[in-house]
Formats: sequence, C-alpha cells, structure tokens
Amino acid sequence: MGACCGKDSDSRRYHIKTLINRARRREASQSSSYLKPGTVVIARWGEEWYPAVVCSDRGEEVDLTWDDNSVTKDIPREQVKVLPIYEQGEMVEAKWENGWQPAVIIQRTAGTYEIEWQDHSRSIDMPTAELKKPSFPIRPFPGVKYPPKPEGARIHGVLRIVIESARNLPDSDTTIFCGKKPGDPFCEMFDGSGRLITRTKVVDDVSSPIWDHRAAEAGVMVPDTDVLHFCVKDQDVSSNEIVSEAVLTTDNGLEILASGKPFSGWVPLRTASGKFGGELNIWLQLKPPAHPSTTIHEIQGTRYPLTHSNKVTLYQSAHVGQRHRERLSHVPLYEKRTYRREDCWIDIAKRTYRREDCWIDIAKRIMQAKQFIYIMGWSVDAHTRLVREAPITVEPYGEISTSMTLGEMLIKKANEGVTVCIMVWKEATSTAGTPGGLFENDGVAGTKSSQTIAYFKNTSVTCVGVLRNGVGLLSNLTLTHHQKGAMMDAGSNNRSGKRRVVAFIGGLDLTGGRWDTPGKEIFATLDREHIDDCYQTMTTFETHSHGVPEGPRQPWQDVHCQVEGPAAHDIVQNFENRWKTQANNNSALYDVGTSARILKPADDIPGGRGHDAWDVQLLRSIDKFSDNTVQGIEADCHQAWVKSIENAQRFVYIENQFFMGASDKWLKGNNKNTSWNRIPDVIITRILLAIRRGEPFAVYVVLPLFPEGDPSSKTVQEMIHWQFQTVAAMYHHIGLALKKAQSTRVPTDYLNFFCLGQTKLGEAKPVQPLRPQDKSRKAQILRNARVPIYVHSKMLLVDDEIVIIGSCNVNDRSMAGDRDTEIAVAMSQPGHSRTTNKKPHGVVHAYRLSLWTEHLCLTADKGKIPSCILQPQSIECVRYVNEISLQSWNQHAAHDASQVCHLMKYPYAVRADGSITPAQKYLPDTVKAKTLGRSSRLVPDWLTA
Repeated sequence: MGACCGKDSDSRRYHIKTLINRARRREASQSSSYLKPGTVVIARWGEEWYPAVVCSDRGEEVDLTWDDNSVTKDIPREQVKVLPIYEQGEMVEAKWENGWQPAVIIQRTAGTYEIEWQDHSRSIDMPTAELKKPSFPIRPFPGVKYPPKPEGARIHGVLRIVIESARNLPDSDTTIFCGKKPGDPFCEMFDGSGRLITRTKVVDDVSSPIWDHRAAEAGVMVPDTDVLHFCVKDQDVSSNEIVSEAVLTTDNGLEILASGKPFSGWVPLRTASGKFGGELNIWLQLKPPAHPSTTIHEIQGTRYPLTHSNKVTLYQSAHVGQRHRERLSHVPLYEKRTYRREDCWIDIAKRTYRREDCWIDIAKRIMQAKQFIYIMGWSVDAHTRLVREAPITVEPYGEISTSMTLGEMLIKKANEGVTVCIMVWKEATSTAGTPGGLFENDGVAGTKSSQTIAYFKNTSVTCVGVLRNGVGLLSNLTLTHHQKGAMMDAGSNNRSGKRRVVAFIGGLDLTGGRWDTPGKEIFATLDREHIDDCYQTMTTFETHSHGVPEGPRQPWQDVHCQVEGPAAHDIVQNFENRWKTQANNNSALYDVGTSARILKPADDIPGGRGHDAWDVQLLRSIDKFSDNTVQGIEADCHQAWVKSIENAQRFVYIENQFFMGASDKWLKGNNKNTSWNRIPDVIITRILLAIRRGEPFAVYVVLPLFPEGDPSSKTVQEMIHWQFQTVAAMYHHIGLALKKAQSTRVPTDYLNFFCLGQTKLGEAKPVQPLRPQDKSRKAQILRNARVPIYVHSKMLLVDDEIVIIGSCNVNDRSMAGDRDTEIAVAMSQPGHSRTTNKKPHGVVHAYRLSLWTEHLCLTADKGKIPSCILQPQSIECVRYVNEISLQSWNQHAAHDASQVCHLMKYPYAVRADGSITPAQKYLPDTVKAKTLGRSSRLVPDWLTA
C-alpha cells in the first residue's frame, strides 16, 4: 500500500513538473553556447565534419553520439557546431548533387528531416548539414500534405537501463564536530506517473559513487510516459533525504530514446534550490517492439518465459465435497476431435467438469512427497486442518483423519527425511509468548507468524519469518510478503524413477477461516467442520457450554490452482531465490534444480503435447530486497493484467479483494491517492472501443461488500472511498462515450460490479437471548442472520481462454512491484483458444461456468444452465445477471430468507449518464458505515492504496 518513496503519486507528478519548468527556465537563462542533451550538431573528426547528437556538455568538452550509435567523449568544444532546427512547413534550400534546390520541411525525425521538393517528390533522412536557410525568397509549394505534428516524444516498451555512477554530489550527512560530510547515496528512477522503475544499491560515505547498476538483463517494462525522473538520495536510518535530481523530457533526451537510439553520458543534477548537484552517468536504450508471440497469451519482457506442456487443476474454493458436486448444475467439459473428411475442429461433450477439492489435494501431495516440501504464505497456521468433511485415504499411510493438522503432517514428513521449509511473512506486531497467555499476540493483521515459527522450533521442519525489507524502516512495518503457495515432489511415469514437481498457487493461505465450500454456510457447520475455526472480523462471538461457537462465521470466496510441469519448476526457483535472499539458512534447502532425483523442466511435461496441454507463465511483483537475483523491479502481474484486458475480444471476468487504480482518471474536485496502476483505465479504454465499434463487450467484477475489518473504521472507509472514486470515473467516461455515440445503451450494459452475500434466517443460536432494544452490530448480525461473503480471490478471466490466478490484488500494493511481494500464473490451453475455435470451450470455459453456477445458485434440480451465460458478452447475459443479482441484493438488504442466490448487485445506483449514487446510504448491519466510504486525513494514502 505504500507509495513510491513515501510520497503520493500526485505530489510526485507535481514535483516532476516543477523540476521540468525549473530546468527550462535555467536553460533559457544560460548562454547560447550551452548544448542541451539531444541537440543536433556537426563535429569535426579528422579533416571532415559529421552529424552527431549531444550527450552532455561540460563547458570545454562535449560527449557525442554519432550516426552509427557509437559514443565519443571529451571532444573539444571548438570542434562542435550547432545546426539549426527547422520546423514543419519551413522553406529551406537542400543539397542536391552539386547544387542547392528549394524544398519544404515535412517532419523532423531524430536529427534528420523528411523534405518535399518542388515536383512533390520526397527525400527522407536528409541530414541537417545538407539543409540551410534560403538565400532568396521561396514561395510555399501548393498542395503539400503534412503528417500531424507530434505532441512530444513519449516512450513505451522495454527500457534497458544502466546507472553507472555519479560524481561531485553535495555532502549530505551532518556531523556534530566536522559539519557536512559525504552521504550514503543511492539512485532511484521513476516514470512520469511517479512509479518506481529501478533502484541502485547504496554506497557508503562517498560523493562520487560507482553503482554499476544494470536493471534486469532483459530490460524493464516502462508504460507510456513522457518523463524519466532520476533522484539521488542519501540513506538514513529513519528517512531518505533527496540530495539532487534530474529529469529527461522531450526537450533533453526522450526524443533520442523514442527514435530507438541509445542515450548515454553525464546528466547534470540539481538540488532542491536549483544549484548544481553533481552529475549522473547513465546509459538508456528503448528496445523496439517485440516480434509477435507464437501465442496470443505470452507476456513479453518478463523474467520467466511462457512454458508449454503443463498440467493445471483449477479450484473454486478450499473444498467442494461430493454433496455440492451433485447439488450444483453439471458443467459439460469439451474436447477437440478432428473429422477426417473435413479436417476441421468441432466441440464434442466428453464428460462433466469435475470440481476438485483444493485442500484435500494439498494434503495428499504433502503426504506423498519424498524429497522436499516448500510452503510460503502471508499467513500459515500450523493448527489448520486440511481434511475436515470426512477422512481420506493416502497410500502408504492409510486413513488420514479429520483431526490431523497441517503442522502434524509436516513434522511427520520431516521426521521421515523429507526436506520441509516454510517461509512466512514476519509480521512485526505478532508475538509468540505462551499459547493463550498474556504475551501471545496474533498481530495487527492476525497472521500468527510468531506462533507458527515457535510451533516448529526444535522440530525437523525449518520455519523462518521474513520481513518485507526495503529502503527505509517504514517498509518493514507496513509492506508484506503476500505470495501464497505450496511446492513438493510427486511421483511420475518416467522410466528413470525421477520425481516430478507440483506447485499450488493462488489466494488461499493455509490458515484459519479459509476452509469453505460452495454452500458458504454461516451457522450449519459450526459444530463440525468449523468447530475450531469460526473465523470472522465482523464482531465478537461467544461459545456455548458444549464448545460450539455461536457464530456467525465469515464465509470465504477464494480461488487457487495446481500447476504440474515446467512452470512448477519456475515457482520452486522463486521460492529458493527468496529463501537465499532473506532466510540466511541456505543449507536447509533441498536445491531442486541440481537434484539428480528430480526431473529437469524439459523432461517434466505431464500435460503432454495434445490439445488439453496448458501454457503457463509465472508472474511476479518483486524487487531485489526480496530476491537478490532481481535487477530493479519486476511488475509482471500488472503487465499481464493490462495486456490480457487490452487483447480481450468478448468479455472480462474479475474476482478480487480490492479494486482501485488509475487515479489520474478520477473526476475533478476529488482527492486523489497513490493509485497509478492502469487496470481500471485499460478496462475503460476497451469498453470505449466496443462502444465506437458498436460491438458487444462486457466486464463483470466481483468484490467483497467491504474490505476485511470494521467497515465503520477510518481505514476501511478510506479503502471503500478509493474504490468508489475508481468506479465513478469508469462509469463517467462510459456515460460520455455513449452520449457521443448517441447510443440507446446504458453504462451497465458494459460494466457491472457485484458482491456476494448469505442469509440464513432461523439458524442463529446466540448464547445470550437477544434483547429488542439491543442495537449493537453483533445483535443486528445475529438477529438478521445475514453476512457478506468475503471475496478474497485474485483472478482475471478473459474470453473463456486465459485465466490469471495468484496473490495480486487490483491496487498499487500488489501491482507496483516495489511494495507487497506477489506471485501469479497466467494459464491457457492453446488447443482451446480462439485461434483454433471461435468459441473456446476448454477447461477455462468450464471453470467460469462452474464459478457462476455457484454464485448464481444454479442447481441440478433446476435443469440446464441458462443458455445466455454461455455468451457472457451478450446483452441478454448481462441483463440476466443484473436482474437476478439486483433481486438478490434487495432480498439480502431486507433480510429475506428466500435470497435467490449469493451474487448480489453492488449497492451502486448507476444512472444512464454514468453518475453514481448509493443504493442505500449505509451498509447493512453496520454502525453508519457509508456505502461510498469517506476519505480520512488521519490515514496515509499510501497505506490504503
């Protein structure tokens, strides 16, 4: 949730603009002999003069880049001549053979010009040295067509970055007796929105540091920007002081990068007062757009490439169980077949899609592991029971009872010689103490990290807690390691007897409150599956004398996946790199990559090469403080979400715990926070394109009714407020587009937000009788027997062919890369994509239908699934889902026992012009918690975004 460098992005954008304006005023006041970086010149080399571009001007000497991209430093100033810059439409004389002919400037491109002659023929790449001001009046040529003038150079793509060194930095450390002395400098680089691109290491006590920093071998993905901001800071214990800064804009360098040429040399730095603040030695080059991928789903420029021949299992909750498998509507699963005569693809219903049990599968994989088990999590509770509904059988152990805990399983395997490593986020406020004693504290976030570490102490299991280290003490206290996963070896059919690698990734932590089923019970399971796990943050509850909690429990919606194959090896590598960076106990690892007992990724292909095989790509949000093999920052999760939405053809379906971003699109007059992520903006852009084209397109977003915690609290109210600001801006832009297109459609024909809820009147059994005059929140919840279902999923599903599942929320904390540490996987079946079939009907399609049958409570006794939801982009589907979800919300708000389904329309009332009002002023069963939230000056923006 923390903003870049502890400032909000609007403050940083304002700061960058101030720096740009200050630099322009300074340059205007300098003598005309000063050569700005990017200035086109001619320079003498030997006896000849050649065109070049200025890298830096240090007075008596100049560094230049030649036409062949080579760089020459320290050229005497007298050997450099400035060439004039010609504007579009300006009449000139141009060199032709042995003479000069009249011409007109069409456009300037990176130091050369395109010109048009009197006969309307054109020449491109005309050097500036071969143009001159007219020696006689030239009349403008009639009928010349000019391209639109560019607004200014912008860059978008993969930027290769080297921050080599700095020199002559001001002394920034203050001592008692000696005054100023050199500080401990490091350099940060930002784009125009304030997003941190990369950060160098810290060099102690120098004024001319050598960082030799190279940001990611493949380069760093930089979204569309017209500014690059370099900030040299001095690292201190409590804060990091800005020493000096520099900006590259259209005027001084970005034009070179946009042309594809490298920018290199010494860039002058300035202090806050505008004085000389040293120089920064950098080398930058924007890589040309990547060639088209072999698959439409590959994310270019990331650390981990797309892998093939994987096997994937998708989970819609921690447990389903046979009862719910039979109760919910059956979803057909299709396979590809080929007609020999026609040689064309057709869909043939092969079998019914099976909803699998996530935690039972994890339990089985743990018990069957023979070499290693790795677990990472935001929270891991050793007392959690993975098996609850009924015992399971696992060979060679026989029956695994419902009382066996995760901790007992792991200790058992470790005692058998299996390497077991657990890495949890070390929440600073969590303390172990004596179980149930005075000094035991679950932590502010309730992770129980200290208790988990204490549980495995003096056992064969290695369990470490790691802080989210970074620049400054604040990151240790407020940022988290949010990756959730379990990895282990498994049996294979390989003749060598070597073991495969299996990984579980998603939103489910192996901790309390996460075990749930599609039934989303709030009272009925308190004497069985949830007798020791009545998790909720809504209010306090008591326990009956026979040990059963009165409830209600908080129902939990979450998704997860199991990956087998080459991508699982990448997930293991992520764990091992993080462990080696922060755990300080490398000998505890199994080191999967070098083991002779584990298949290599190229040989571990359980998905085979048929039509049902999966392409899987590992995505991360991470920096070098969490994985020291990272150069700079990886923000792959954001990049993958943006690309997938941009490429969407029919619809987008999102389940996420948070939804905020693109604060630059928020409506005027509203306070803006740190949200730079582009996901809401990309959704708007894609919808506006559909409106202009007059084609069907739909976006469905499922969120929790409110973030976890007390909805009346300042922190939660501010998060609700940021979400509302994001949603309001989206509907506003859609409303304007519909008006411009003179369309009869309304904004909710394209974009809709939902939440989930449960009502169980008559099932509450309070310990103390409820008094009519009791208006407390606890009394309201028990009396109305209704609760929101907490949506904790982190999922993007596009066009029924690609699904991204992981730990990433739609906010800056998860997407920025330098804040919370995240992981996700992008998955698709190429044999079931729109490139081979107009209607993708693979497992992703079946998975989406399975989720919708649960949320819409479509049961087998109601007949077939409504045909409209097979085409989510259709207006029929959109209006069907809107109608039934609105009915569900109205019933939930009226605590009606006959609530038609779990899916509820989020309580926004959206008008035809895109404006929003709350469906009701306050959220149900709360103490005046506003539906639209409210901003708080007491809560820092970076903490809630």
